[in-house]
Amino acid sequence: QKEILDHPARFKICATGRRFGKSRAAAYKIILEALKTKYGVYFLVSPNYAQTKIIWRMIKRYMPREAIKRIMEGELYIELNNGSLIFAKSGDSPDSLRGEGLDGVVLDECAMLRAEVWNEAIRPALSDKNGWAMMISSPKGKNWFYELYLRGLDENQTEFKSFHFPSWENPLLKPEEIEEMRKADAE
Repeated sequence: QKEILDHPARFKICATGRRFGKSRAAAYKIILEALKTKYGVYFLVSPNYAQTKIIWRMIKRYMPREAIKRIMEGELYIELNNGSLIFAKSGDSPDSLRGEGLDGVVLDECAMLRAEVWNEAIRPALSDKNGWAMMISSPKGKNWFYELYLRGLDENQTEFKSFHFPSWENPLLKPEEIEEMRKADAE
């Protein structure tokens, strides 16, 4: 996680196995950036509201209480004392993500989002503020997320950086647990 957070790339594409801690790293990223930027606007976007609430709960748990001006639970946003806003959004309707200029975004379970979320809603919203994006996901075939992942492997694409950490490299998972999951996938 530290390797991902410390890397200077503007767009980070993280294809990791389950239980890696990518959601926690993403929560930390949004918190740290929102705390250091006055009047910043940040989105957390997941494929649906149920998934969005996972990182939303982490953000609320890890955000220093003294930094929070208010939390609007019904609208899923936090306003900080420095004027920054963090919104938790669903990616099921890309058009609902348009309008705001963004300082940063986390796209959670990115491989399950439609390409329009990135290409038509989020990427243009990052342009005027030179905003960053952290795209996290467990891989799900060769889709648009996979294409972005390949872009991040290209050393000539300096704004993009890809990271890959498979489940079997996770020291917190027992090898027999991983083997059992692998058998279940094969069936």
